[in-house]
Amino acid sequence: HKVDPSIYQSMSFSTNDNFVGCPLDGYEGTQIICTKKLASVLKQVQITLKKEYPFYSLQVLDAYRPVRAVDHIQR
Repeated sequence: HKVDPSIYQSMSFSTNDNFVGCPLDGYEGTQIICTKKLASVLKQVQITLKKEYPFYSLQVLDAYRPVRAVDHIQR
């Protein structure tokens, strides 16, 4: 949310609200992790999107997948 608070983000795998029913191993927070370059691009895309479609927003869902989470799903 530091990049652009209007970008919707959901980290459902860090909560009970996912198909496993509990937080997956490896998700220790509820913030999206990405590079500065990607964050800059997402911000620019959001600005462009909002100009054309003010009621629309980017959505970033579970932006990373720790290996421990994959192992947790496979158990």
